[in-house]
Amino acid sequence: MEIHYEVTRSDYIKLIRQQLKNYNKSFKGRLVFFLTNGAFAAAAAYLFLMKHNETGFSKILPVILAVTIWIMNIHRRYSYNRRAEILFEKLIQNGLLIKEYLGEHQLYLENNKIIRKMGAHEDGLSLNSIIRIQNTDNMLLLYTGREIFEIIPDCNGQNRKNKEILEKMFQNVTLENKIETC
Repeated sequence: MEIHYEVTRSDYIKLIRQQLKNYNKSFKGRLVFFLTNGAFAAAAAYLFLMKHNETGFSKILPVILAVTIWIMNIHRRYSYNRRAEILFEKLIQNGLLIKEYLGEHQLYLENNKIIRKMGAHEDGLSLNSIIRIQNTDNMLLLYTGREIFEIIPDCNGQNRKNKEILEKMFQNVTLENKIETC
């Protein structure tokens, strides 16, 4: 059983965008967001009230600065597309993403191991190392713990076929959550 697919720059950026969204939905992401914005709102109110004997621009300037930083924080939280592109470029520049990763991929079973082949690069791991397969809107993700081992983009509606092939590959393996849909 084999799966052939291509991972493009666009697919990888979609993955990064999804991870950014997931972080913002997490408890930690929400806590940081609310604490930061709460601190700026409190600072703006405090500065406004402390400048009660001043008038004009000197009274309103600290409030304007605090509100500006608050708006920038909100914008940063919801600007997934540009941040994902920047993170992708940093991965490439720092050599954290091997150049063979973008392009044709092949995923197959061999001696109870799942093998991933990308150009001349080949690696693999035990089937039991894959603990979860997540089906998102536009790709299948194979997880080993918190790490993503492989992304399988949905090329021309192929995810249904790829999902069936993966289910056959993993039919004798106990996954935490077989194949979950987001």
